[in-house]
Amino acid sequence: MRTRILFFLSMSAILFFGCRKNEAEIQKQNSSEASIDPKIEAFLSSFEKSFTKTLNRSGAPGAVVAVVVDTAKFSKGFGIRDMKTRKKVDQHTIFRIGSLSKGFAAVLAGIIAGEGKLDFDEKVHKLVPNFKLKDSLQGERIAIKHLLSHSTGLPRHAYTNLVEADVPINTIIDELGNVDLIAREGEIYSYQNAAFGIIEVILKKKTGKKFNTLLKEKILRPSGMSRSTTKHLDLISDSNVALPHLFASRSKGFVRGTFTDKYFNLPSTGGIALSGNDMSTWLSILLGNYPDIITNEELDKVFEPVLPTRSTKYYDRWSDHPTEYALGWRAIDLDSTQILHHTGFVNNYRSEIAIDRKNKIGVCVLFNSFVAEAKEVVPAFLTAYGENVLVGKNIEGDQSPEILPAN
Repeated sequence: MRTRILFFLSMSAILFFGCRKNEAEIQKQNSSEASIDPKIEAFLSSFEKSFTKTLNRSGAPGAVVAVVVDTAKFSKGFGIRDMKTRKKVDQHTIFRIGSLSKGFAAVLAGIIAGEGKLDFDEKVHKLVPNFKLKDSLQGERIAIKHLLSHSTGLPRHAYTNLVEADVPINTIIDELGNVDLIAREGEIYSYQNAAFGIIEVILKKKTGKKFNTLLKEKILRPSGMSRSTTKHLDLISDSNVALPHLFASRSKGFVRGTFTDKYFNLPSTGGIALSGNDMSTWLSILLGNYPDIITNEELDKVFEPVLPTRSTKYYDRWSDHPTEYALGWRAIDLDSTQILHHTGFVNNYRSEIAIDRKNKIGVCVLFNSFVAEAKEVVPAFLTAYGENVLVGKNIEGDQSPEILPAN
């Protein structure tokens, strides 16, 4: 374990940044980010060198990494976005993020709740009249928090196939009443896409606006996240997008795949795409650095755990620690802090995100292929950061001239 930690310590990296800001307010907020602790800079430089080696060893075409330390934001692209053209990934290259989209949906709901227009304890059937479960009484007890925490009592991935088949959400809602339940609400964590996506119907009921519009108005535009989208057409027409790749064989390695339109019909579940630059801004929002968008008190409600996950899936690199699910986020209780974490997989893109609110650190890695190494990067980064920065240990290594703060 110690060897792995030291390996990934040298493995961390990041960043070259250059987010174009559209509002003077945002420029002013980030003006204090020009300087960074040399110890942290050395840590990031060391990570950068080793992450490059790891990417090369994995055979993955490309990736982008975003990091926030306190209020300083960083992002950098690695590898290539297209195996045919060999064009390089940079911090503005767009990647699909899969189920990391659920974190956006939950925070957006938290913003609307902060405006007094929504309560996570509200009953879903009162807002969505056609929502019913096979047990009618249980259906009447389901609250918004049960949708966002995957604790409705529906079996895992109930009607995800319909979401992927582009069936309208209201039609899917009509079908949920035919599904046999596996538990009472709030008792068992059972991952959903269809049930989670009902939040879009609820948000429209509360605000009169579609999810895409609310996301842009409440998060993307005020934060300056100009390289983010929920539209399939934007993805296929943009000139700087990381194409999806799939592993063909040992001899061929990864080959370029094709874009699919899955989940763009229900973007809250997996239809958001963005750049590394925008991801660093998202991390900063999650760390409470944009109180005009969402306050720490409002974030507290989103991140409050609802139930244990008892999960041993591939993403669980903290299996020795209690793991729960909050609203759109997995919460891992470490010895001295809490990690908010999520993974994503869609259309051969692989993503992983984690934030430590107590220590003001956030990290996200986006790949344009599915590689086993993805599950190691974020936990190892946080472990190494804790051992070598938070406890005050010195880090040896040259400072990379490519590391530039956000502006």
